[in-house]
Amino acid sequence: MKFKFKIQKYQTDAVEATADVFAGQPNRTAKYTRDLGMRRDRLAHG
Repeated sequence: MKFKFKIQKYQTDAVEATADVFAGQPNRTAKYTRDLGMRRDRLAHG
């Protein structure tokens, strides 16, 4: 089965409108802490 997609104006307009919401916003790197959970070596010791 082969899929064929068309570029449809209403979809392009929706994508552009969504992107325009973020126009002018600073491009920053996300700052977050990742919880790695409990490690096995720590489980063995208490």
